[in-house]
Amino acid sequence: MSYQLSFRRMTILALSLTFFLFGCSKNEGSSRDTGNERNRAFEGNLEEKYGAIFSKKNESFFEPCDFENRSHILEIAKELERRRPELVALAKKAKETKDNATQRAEYNLNGFVFIENTFPVVTQTNEWSAATLSWKNIWDEYLKMKDQPVNLSWLWLDRVARGLAPDEESRLVALDHQGISRDSEIVMRETLLKMEACIAEASCVYPSFSESQVEWIKKGSLYEFYLNCMQNANKTSEEKRACLTKLEKWTRPDLSRFEFRINPEIQPTKSGITVPLRMNIFGNEASQFISLMKKYWDQYGFSISIENSSIEGRGFLIDVDQNIGDRAFVSYKEKRMQLRNFGSVQTAAHELGHVLGFRDVYFTTFDRTKCEWQDEYNPSDLMSDSTRGKIQPYHWDQLKSVYKIQ
Repeated sequence: MSYQLSFRRMTILALSLTFFLFGCSKNEGSSRDTGNERNRAFEGNLEEKYGAIFSKKNESFFEPCDFENRSHILEIAKELERRRPELVALAKKAKETKDNATQRAEYNLNGFVFIENTFPVVTQTNEWSAATLSWKNIWDEYLKMKDQPVNLSWLWLDRVARGLAPDEESRLVALDHQGISRDSEIVMRETLLKMEACIAEASCVYPSFSESQVEWIKKGSLYEFYLNCMQNANKTSEEKRACLTKLEKWTRPDLSRFEFRINPEIQPTKSGITVPLRMNIFGNEASQFISLMKKYWDQYGFSISIENSSIEGRGFLIDVDQNIGDRAFVSYKEKRMQLRNFGSVQTAAHELGHVLGFRDVYFTTFDRTKCEWQDEYNPSDLMSDSTRGKIQPYHWDQLKSVYKIQ
């Protein structure tokens, strides 16, 4: 689902505007849940949202830079909210423009438009890219444009601020671990195993963490809080074990970022899989949506069959949001595949990947020492980059293994 935005590849202004104009956005994807709803761009009142995130009640987990940046962040949010009617109008105009150098096709499915952009496909695999962003950088850009009328630079700023809001809320309100990178899986599993072993031993109050495990724990402010609790000589054994138990419970769901999520409704076929979707919203054009999805997923001798289910509760329900700029996502809780009007076909194919069981393959982290966000992504992988990525052989290798394709 898409950041998300949060800020991925929006650190370069020109590239960010290209994405905005042509309908491409960051793929969605965890809070304590294991769904793919993390980092959905915030579409409400920015001034109120950032006021709540950076309120005094959350100061206990502020980094020093949060105190320094707070007034700047609140000023940006207030000004964006003041200009919101103009931004919405400009966004609609930008969406409707045809004067661009990018080749694209449009498909009208029962009144909903999906855009297929033609960008250079990245053929190299496992070539990861990274982008960084900080509020200091954003503030510098804001100062350059604050006296200008609403233009494409303001649209960029609005998208970045709305994309970062869920990340900041996750960091300062939900207190999720913001140090989970693509290289974290092994250290996380080893850390969890040591905590489980310690919990199983009644006299154990502190696992024998390695330096790398301690380093990973400290990347999350709440996690570091529980670590300090276990190391505090003034705490009783019962208090230390309570902190250990809480740390273990917070770490366990974080590992879901690396785990395939099996969809029990998917059935194997001779050369692929069948997945039910409720596509009533597309009416008679449902078959065209199926064709568009097969264009991306039918690869390497395998194919996907999509059943247009009319049975309530069978298959994920496809819905399309009319709001300009809203982001696509998949909710496992609601069994819903949320797309957006004037969104890209590639993004829809990415969201279908979540329905099949794939996780987002990008990692948003926060460096507490530098006070900046970083996003790692693989441009060749559709589940990491829905702009240029594509289905790779390893996607079908995993589907074949999980769903027992003969």
